[in-house]
Amino acid sequence: MLEFYICFILSIIYFSILIYFVNKFIVSMKLNNINMYSFSLYYDIGIFSLIGSIVLFTNSINTPFSQYIHNAGGFAFFSFLWSFFLFYVYTFFLIKVFGNINIAKLRYLVQLNLSKKEIRFVKFLFIVQIILFLYIITNLQFIPVLELFQGNLKEAAYWRVHSQLNFQGILFIYNVFAKYFIPIVFLIIYYVYLKYKKIKYIFYGSMIITFFYALHNIEKANILNILIVMILINIYIRGFKLKYIIYAFVIFVGAVILYGFTKSFGFSDINYLLYRVLNRIFISQIAGMYLSFEWIPDIIDKNFVYQGLPHIILKIFDLPDFNSAREIMLILEPNSKTVGVMNSYYIGGAWASYNLLGLVVGPFVVALNFYLFHKIIFKIPSKYKVIVIPMYFYFSTRFSYTGDYRNFAYLILIEVTIIILLFLIAIFNIFSKKYIWRRQYEQISTH
Repeated sequence: MLEFYICFILSIIYFSILIYFVNKFIVSMKLNNINMYSFSLYYDIGIFSLIGSIVLFTNSINTPFSQYIHNAGGFAFFSFLWSFFLFYVYTFFLIKVFGNINIAKLRYLVQLNLSKKEIRFVKFLFIVQIILFLYIITNLQFIPVLELFQGNLKEAAYWRVHSQLNFQGILFIYNVFAKYFIPIVFLIIYYVYLKYKKIKYIFYGSMIITFFYALHNIEKANILNILIVMILINIYIRGFKLKYIIYAFVIFVGAVILYGFTKSFGFSDINYLLYRVLNRIFISQIAGMYLSFEWIPDIIDKNFVYQGLPHIILKIFDLPDFNSAREIMLILEPNSKTVGVMNSYYIGGAWASYNLLGLVVGPFVVALNFYLFHKIIFKIPSKYKVIVIPMYFYFSTRFSYTGDYRNFAYLILIEVTIIILLFLIAIFNIFSKKYIWRRQYEQISTH
């Protein structure tokens, strides 16, 4: 364990120095001024990646992945540390060359008061959310969470992994609008609710719809992300308080324990459950990176350069359609029909796609995604603040270092951001015109 503690202390010193210089020269890292950059660093590294990475590097604790990691542990760990330094170097140069990201605008937008137009807009969004939710539910062959409660564990696990086969409607609506639009609408409603309590029934209705949708596929990350965004919005509106960190910790631990119970259904041994929970929190979120360095390309010799491109483009141009995270999982669970993807830190996916070049290209691609998101979101006029603020915090949880590199490789999350933004702004503009016309009509009628 001595190696673990030495490595942990040195890593803390490294990240402390990094945070100091980032805060001084690039972007605020203060907790009372939380933003996408600081949240991603504190949340992904503080909770998920650092401890697990050190454990796998030093092999100080026996984990389910220890038997697979032999030669690449040290290289993977130093690549992990290197990627953060390079990410912020790229961010610094992007800001210097192409201009500031203007995060200060977020604080300005939060301080603006709501108008009646925005409150009516939120009520209309709730109706759209209901229609979209009903469309999704009625086009699902099976609802995995209901199958789970009925005791059909295999069916629930199968349809959780094969969600697209389960959906009988338009896949674009399911993959983009439902996945992102439903939670974003709820967060817009929540943001307005914090300032205008009279929409509490709309808030409760939207919360039921959103939480059920988030859980329908038995994916714990969806509900966890929504709860965290609610805390972030609270922090920005009401100021930073220690209790929010406590709430976040309790919610996180509770969600992971609940997940542990569902995964270890039938086991009564609390030590086994605790082992599964701790492994899930600290180890499995980062293990995919180590396995990528260990197995690619020696054991898994496939072309992953195009991973992240939409399937339709891969088919049109007859490009290889391989997902490194899934290929790793197929080795870990070769006989499973419900195998999904292996969680990883993004540099693992970059290594799979470009090998050594990925250690240079990967951080740049992720830095570019972060930078473009800020340039886009803060170019939106202030009158759309009710859209911008919740979207900013929601995507702060989606632009995750421990997320799939495929989301960054071809700017997929940037494209989704633009689609959702344009859709919401279009609704807002249409609704605003009708609202203005109605007010003018009412004024004429009174004379």
